[in-house]
Amino acid sequence: MDSFLRRRFACFAIASLFLIAASASAQTNPTSSEPTTFVFIQKTDGVAKFGSPRLFPRVVDDLQQYLKEHQIATVVRTDDLSSGAEMPVNSVQEMARNSGAKYLLHVIVDRPTTKWLKLTVACYDAAGQQVWTEESSAGREFLRHNGEQNALQRLHQRLDQRLGQPGLPRTGLTSQSSASPSGVTPAASQVSERQPAPDSIAANAAVTPAAPHESASTIRLASGTPVHLFLAETLSSKTAQAGATVKLQVLGDVKVGDLVVIANKAPAVGKVEAVQNAGRAWRAGRLVLKLQTATLVNQGQQPLEAWNASKGAGTGAAVAWSNAVLQSYGLALFALPFAPLQHGNQALVYKGTQLEAVTAGDTTLLRGDIEAA
Repeated sequence: MDSFLRRRFACFAIASLFLIAASASAQTNPTSSEPTTFVFIQKTDGVAKFGSPRLFPRVVDDLQQYLKEHQIATVVRTDDLSSGAEMPVNSVQEMARNSGAKYLLHVIVDRPTTKWLKLTVACYDAAGQQVWTEESSAGREFLRHNGEQNALQRLHQRLDQRLGQPGLPRTGLTSQSSASPSGVTPAASQVSERQPAPDSIAANAAVTPAAPHESASTIRLASGTPVHLFLAETLSSKTAQAGATVKLQVLGDVKVGDLVVIANKAPAVGKVEAVQNAGRAWRAGRLVLKLQTATLVNQGQQPLEAWNASKGAGTGAAVAWSNAVLQSYGLALFALPFAPLQHGNQALVYKGTQLEAVTAGDTTLLRGDIEAA
């Protein structure tokens, strides 16, 4: 009986030690269930036209620093498209869902003609419902630098009131990830520095680090591996149809270790996510492309994640009509009411345009199949 009691007591003591260790681990290591916020910072056409070249990067850096200081676990992606086309909200929400984030902060950076800076932050939940919105701006009464700083400070004050609420939950995580405008969307647990998108074919041949759980018979193509593509056809907002398939090709080998898993010039597929024909009153056409899959060397399909938005070029109508009025000694004023009947330019994405994507999700491949291919 004594030996039986001793064994019971020993088992109880061991179990208690395990419980204490597990409790300590839970306190020191935050769990992955903590809510993460996907932050998409987007600039308008006004920023490209009227803002300084450093305006958008300064806003991005300021917001990233604010989120880091308040320990908001985020995945930050910036939209720095030279075309000035705005990404549809539904596409941004899909990016947020793919990242596994619980909330989306959609930040619009605008440079109106009457203000130095206007910032709008809209918070959405995982279902795509808007939870709250905040706005901050600075008018012409300030110098440009002071105006920008005042707009950012006012936004900080408004966001301070939202700390601890949806979109800005305080957690123990300080994971700050950022992605280039090329479509890279890193996982929430990664920490990376913003770097310019590579523009050479050799960039695609960067070797992906070996995965810790690879076996002798398998290899892993890690999620977030860059894939450079180019358009195999010219697209126009006048003829493109939403949902239509877009032909692409891979630009440069994608490797895992020394093995090519996606070959140079391999076929890839995308689709027209949204399209808007050019209209009267100089309304420019718009195209939004979603890059979907690339063909592996074993003929399998690797899911991709990336979007590309394009907008028709400006017509220069205001300058043209001003010159016409001056050169005609004011006679062109009689034709001015007909000016809004003019159409804007179509969005054009030409064949050969380079696009950027990343692999969506880890892919385990049989080493023998890849070596044979």
